[in-house]
Amino acid sequence: MIITCFSCDQCYFKSTEIKGGGGISDKGKKITLNLTKPEDLNRDLFKSESSKITIKKVGFESGVGSIGSMFTTVEGLLEKITDNIKNTPFSKGDSCEDQKIYDDFITEMEKLKDHDQFEPFAIEIDDIGGNSIIFSINHEDPENDKNLVIEEYDRDWEQNDELGINDMKTEDYEESFKKEQAMKNYAIKEMQIEEEDQDD
Repeated sequence: MIITCFSCDQCYFKSTEIKGGGGISDKGKKITLNLTKPEDLNRDLFKSESSKITIKKVGFESGVGSIGSMFTTVEGLLEKITDNIKNTPFSKGDSCEDQKIYDDFITEMEKLKDHDQFEPFAIEIDDIGGNSIIFSINHEDPENDKNLVIEEYDRDWEQNDELGINDMKTEDYEESFKKEQAMKNYAIKEMQIEEEDQDD
């Protein structure tokens, strides 16, 4: 992971950004965590910017990259989602079509991270880049974490396009670059010859 921090001495603005430091994995990854007890909210996780979140219990699904990347706990992720929804301009005032639906959704999101009134639910991180991770509570034996399911899958064309790798050339790019430069030089010479002919 790459962590960048910024602090302004004049206005005291502070910003922290966390991104994955590795490349794009060969396959996408879907991680499903079944939270069965309040302690599961304390699990550490890294969510990359190429992932989306689904919480079926409250009918929530984010788009790829809509929440950004972060290293936090499951509870911290829930708080981030709730804060983002609360701060959305279209979720309150005259812009909100149904205030009750919005208020009920916020209430349901708040319940998910309530340790005292905890109810089991599942959270899914679908990362087309394959770099997200939810850590096991049992660090000594993570393979036997029955509540954590990790599935790898082959990306389709649209997902590769979203990552920008459909047009990415990784082989013989030097030859392609030389040919492209030669074509540009040829075009420039042709334009110069035409200009000289017009001057004559």
